[in-house]
Amino acid sequence: MASTTENDTQDDDEDDANVTQEDDMEEEEEDGDNNDEVSIQRYSLRSTVHHIGSTASCGHYTADALRPYNNDDDNHEKKSQKNDAQWTRFNDSYVSTISDSQATGLSAQRTTYMVMYELQ
Repeated sequence: MASTTENDTQDDDEDDANVTQEDDMEEEEEDGDNNDEVSIQRYSLRSTVHHIGSTASCGHYTADALRPYNNDDDNHEKKSQKNDAQWTRFNDSYVSTISDSQATGLSAQRTTYMVMYELQ
């Protein structure tokens, strides 16, 4: 008579999950075999919405967005102007530029409510 322990059950669950993941990967590989080219889609982080407060109905929302800024504001006739993207924080009527670490760092990750990506 064999007895089943909690650890045995957890191991079985992990084995089942691994088999399922392997099956999914094989199906994806099989699908890829039907096509001559494999298309890899890439996404870039474009904006985030933050919630600061104890509940969704109580607190404050802000947004950070990666926006293009013109480096050469003085010479508008120059055709080879370079636009650099910079993070901008929207906090009610106060709008300011922020660093990459302020927009994507650990502090920002703790308050992130929604994330938006752009297909490249």
